[in-house]
Amino acid sequence: MHDADSIAALAARWDQLDREAYAIPHDRIADREPLLIERLRVAASFGLDDPRLEKSHANLLHYYYCDVGRYDKAEVVCTYWIALKHDRLTASPHDIHVLHEYGLTFSMAGRQAEAESQYRRALRLAEDTHGVDAPETFGPLYQLAQHLHNTKRPAEAVPLGERLFAMKREGRVGRWDHPPGFLADDYRALGRLADAEAIRREEYERRLRERASDDTSDLGLRVHSLAPMADLVAEQGRLDEAIDLMREAVALAQTFYGQMVAQHESARREAERRGMKTAGPLRRWYEMGLRASFGDLLRRAGHLDEAEAVYRELLVLQEADQSLPPSALSFHPDRFGDETIARANSAALSAERRCEILRGLAAVLRDAGRATEAMPLAAEADRLAADAASFRARVKRIGLKRAAREDRPDLVSVDDLRRLLATGHDTGV
Repeated sequence: MHDADSIAALAARWDQLDREAYAIPHDRIADREPLLIERLRVAASFGLDDPRLEKSHANLLHYYYCDVGRYDKAEVVCTYWIALKHDRLTASPHDIHVLHEYGLTFSMAGRQAEAESQYRRALRLAEDTHGVDAPETFGPLYQLAQHLHNTKRPAEAVPLGERLFAMKREGRVGRWDHPPGFLADDYRALGRLADAEAIRREEYERRLRERASDDTSDLGLRVHSLAPMADLVAEQGRLDEAIDLMREAVALAQTFYGQMVAQHESARREAERRGMKTAGPLRRWYEMGLRASFGDLLRRAGHLDEAEAVYRELLVLQEADQSLPPSALSFHPDRFGDETIARANSAALSAERRCEILRGLAAVLRDAGRATEAMPLAAEADRLAADAASFRARVKRIGLKRAAREDRPDLVSVDDLRRLLATGHDTGV
């Protein structure tokens, strides 16, 4: 226990650490780590019921998980919280969040059984406290369903996804608590194509109605919803209907990305005028993938002239895009890597998109009996695929090096972090 003067001194120290940590700019974000650790240790002196403790823990967890991608340290911080509560977690939002992040740290390390254990624990807490259909249960249920989907277990994921949709239909959750799009993918994996299409259409129509109620633009929603529906329709043999859906998606994508590019360039010029670092020009890789899928649908339906025109237009778009400077994700260098990674990623994506276009065009030409024209395109596509794989391998090598911190030493090692959190704060008063 601390007397009033000690508590006052600790509170002043906590406020000082709070100000100092968040005065550090993102380009020196690693310097925040010791301050955030000490801030948490100070907050522990206030007791479990003090909101500063929860805030300090959440901030340090966010720093490791989101800012610098140190999942090994995030695991230590999660373990610390569970020990601090003597393993008596509740269904409070923070405790549920800790279990979720704990599960993610295991998942990122490939320890999927341990990850699942944490997701199930969070769901049990929520169900036991609030009820199986309560709004507070939606998040943990979603996280477990997503984990089962990501680990390729559609038969187990589907019943949970159906519960999420039922909660939405019955109005138990809010506007932004949307059921998972991966339920349709799980239906698809089980061969339930009609169910997958029905759930895609239901969610699309529901979200359109919600957007209409508050005048929110639905252009991006329509672009990203119509293409998956078209794929499902095509898989069921309704190619003409799929083509109509994809044609609409492509037209909307051209408008949507035209607007996005204009807005992005305006914001980028303003940022550069102020001397701020930017992420470079907006690339249209998603739009190119969408249009390539449209070309493939046209080919499968026998509309070879139109398919060829789509692919040749795509080549022009891809060449213009490839001439742009590479995006440089330099806002959070500790998390995203340096410009070498950004450039390699950009080169890989450009090569992959051009490869996809050339292979599609070659397939059209072969179907049209023009195999001689198709051969050099297919050969160039193979070369680009090899280039893309090489770029991806380079990114992986750099990423592993950065994850191991070979490029610079840790300010605080994992062992030091464990020791600091285990020993608590030395008040000095």
